[in-house]
Amino acid sequence: MIKCTLSEVLIKSKNYEKVVLIGAGYKGKELLLFLQNNNRNIECFCDNNRVLVGTKINGVRIENISKREGKCLYIITVKQTEIIEELRQQLLSLT
Repeated sequence: MIKCTLSEVLIKSKNYEKVVLIGAGYKGKELLLFLQNNNRNIECFCDNNRVLVGTKINGVRIENISKREGKCLYIITVKQTEIIEELRQQLLSLT
């Protein structure tokens, strides 16, 4: 797991056509607005909360992480260590 500043995320996101935010909570929404304000296109959010899947935040749809495929930059926006590890394992299982 790599922790990045907002400016580092901005730089890294330039190298990817698709950016996926993992976690549609408060931090995810903040990062979405930051990236959109800096002209970055966000492919989607991924969240394990079934209530959120299928809805949108600021025009960006929320999907289940298990439905993702293809090369993209995944950014985990969650702070809780145990949830980060669970999400990391889910991402690793996509390959």
